[in-house]
Amino acid sequence: MRGSGFLAIWSDLPPEDETDWAHWMTREHSIERVKIEGFLLCRIFRALDTAVNRYFILYDLEKPDIVGGAEYLRRLDAPTPWSQRIMPRLRNFARGGGRVIASAGIGQGGLMATVRLDTRPEWEADALCRELAGTDRVAAARVMVSDAAKRATRSGATSILRLALGRTSL
Repeated sequence: MRGSGFLAIWSDLPPEDETDWAHWMTREHSIERVKIEGFLLCRIFRALDTAVNRYFILYDLEKPDIVGGAEYLRRLDAPTPWSQRIMPRLRNFARGGGRVIASAGIGQGGLMATVRLDTRPEWEADALCRELAGTDRVAAARVMVSDAAKRATRSGATSILRLALGRTSL
């Protein structure tokens, strides 16, 4: 993961909207976001072995305060017509921005596991990341904490444990 900040988004999508959503995400929305100063990259993941089209989108940010910055908020407050058509179709939508508090390992991996927590965990984040990143087939682990002021979410999630699974890619 590059940068010390992140923006994480979870949502479900009805099957009939998946093609339009994929085109919107890859042809407009993610491109628009990574053009914002401080947005470094976007990764999109789809849940495996579920009947629901469940997606996790992770933006790496240069700094945590990018999410509350004027340029991002300006884009958020002025959605394109395509965004206005797509956004109401998303279900179980949760968005949180914040900072990476612990990180270990290298590479991105091809799969990701996320765990949303309602309260900040009491465990030592650095030690956990080191232990997880040392596990077979885990390329990297990150603990990220969202800032309530930078969150537009229905879930109330305040912490995220991110595991990048798979072979290390450099």
